[in-house]
Amino acid sequence: LMVYAAMSCNFYTAVSVAFLMGIMQDALSNNQLGISSIIYVLATLILYSQRKYFFQRRLLLVMLAGFAATCVVGLMSAAIVGLVYRDGFLLSASAPGRILGSAAINLLVTPFVFGGVD
Repeated sequence: LMVYAAMSCNFYTAVSVAFLMGIMQDALSNNQLGISSIIYVLATLILYSQRKYFFQRRLLLVMLAGFAATCVVGLMSAAIVGLVYRDGFLLSASAPGRILGSAAINLLVTPFVFGGVD
């Protein structure tokens, strides 16, 4: 939803959607409010500023870039949560696997979601 908003909505709507998604995720996962919002808003700003570049590329390249962005956002979220809740960043052995798994699901589901929304 955040990626779709960044690619198709105006700036204020895209940032608002990213912020609200982060707040909802923090509320549901018992994180401190605003941690996920920072990452989502930063990712939205990057995607929004580069959307002309993405629209000129083939869908497969965009989907692979989305896969990479999902991995980076997941790792950044894990790093920030680790820094806030612990004295340093400690990544458990299962976290990268879960992040890659969710990114792979995102990669496979993206064409269906965009096709349904459009």
